[in-house]
Amino acid sequence: MTNDPKTQAATAQSWTDLLVEAAARCDVDPDSFIRDAWAAYMAARPGMREHLENLQLEAQLEQLRRDGRIALA
Repeated sequence: MTNDPKTQAATAQSWTDLLVEAAARCDVDPDSFIRDAWAAYMAARPGMREHLENLQLEAQLEQLRRDGRIALA
């Protein structure tokens, strides 16, 4: 797996396309399908929500440090 942003964006787009296609095949609203798929994914992985929230917080703190808005402790 690579950390190349271009590859990640392409992968994210392909997942979005696949989910929209799956919703169309099920004859349901794509937004509802994606929302429900995400909810099922999160329900199947206890602790994932907290993990993602921690990653987001760490990224926000790092950005604030780079901007000089908070000190490095």
